[in-house]
Amino acid sequence: GPAATAPMNAVLWLLAVPSLAFGLLYGWLADWFAGPSLAPTMTTSVLGTGLALIGALVTYAAWRQATAVGRTPDPTPALLGPLHQPARAGFHLDAAYDRMFVAPVRGGARLVNFLDREVVDAYVRGAATLPGWLGTLARRAQTGNAQTYLSVLLAGAVVLAVAVLAAGA
Repeated sequence: GPAATAPMNAVLWLLAVPSLAFGLLYGWLADWFAGPSLAPTMTTSVLGTGLALIGALVTYAAWRQATAVGRTPDPTPALLGPLHQPARAGFHLDAAYDRMFVAPVRGGARLVNFLDREVVDAYVRGAATLPGWLGTLARRAQTGNAQTYLSVLLAGAVVLAVAVLAAGA
């Protein structure tokens, strides 16, 4: 790829040099930071805050310098030549992906939707039809007339008695 810009190199060097130095002084730093308590001390608080502030200032300065320079032209057309336009269109892989994966999944989803709506719901509607009819019959039978209720009860008892006698004979 292209060479790193000066602000990018500056930040990397700013991170690399202290890392290398502190790595070489590991034993000394371990003794310096080690202690019986892990509670923050004034030294670690000032050191951490100072390093964070320095990092923020360096990052801000690098950002200001990078944005102050005008934009460079896109080197892609020169690098790719005649492949630039097909590359910009993604070599039409989106269309191939759409045909190979998205279209079959959408077709399967339409099939599942049809089966759910027309087949499964038909069973549910069918299962609800019989209780609906029974409810309609019960509602029609509920006239509030006690003579009708007693007549139906007597007729049921007679039918039951005839069935018991017929089964026993």
